[in-house]
Amino acid sequence: GQPLVILEALAAGLLVVSTRHAAIVRTIEDGVTGRLLETKCSAEELAAVLSELLDDPAGLARMSAAARRAYEMRYTLAACHRNLRAVFEDAL
Repeated sequence: GQPLVILEALAAGLLVVSTRHAAIVRTIEDGVTGRLLETKCSAEELAAVLSELLDDPAGLARMSAAARRAYEMRYTLAACHRNLRAVFEDAL
């Protein structure tokens, strides 16, 4: 399933750093709305990704803004309504 904390982070405009696991790969676009690491990554690999993010404030801001946009486009009540309406219109 989808960890709720991932959606909460997107809603807050925070990029997500996570592993490639289950629904997370359908929610987070690596390098756009966050960073995805292999499931069995090492602590050193995680530290390197975090360091890269901290060393690039412009990239961090870009991904954070993209995270919020992704949330608004896919997970708000208005987005759910729009998507459900499209499903019903296609069915008619």
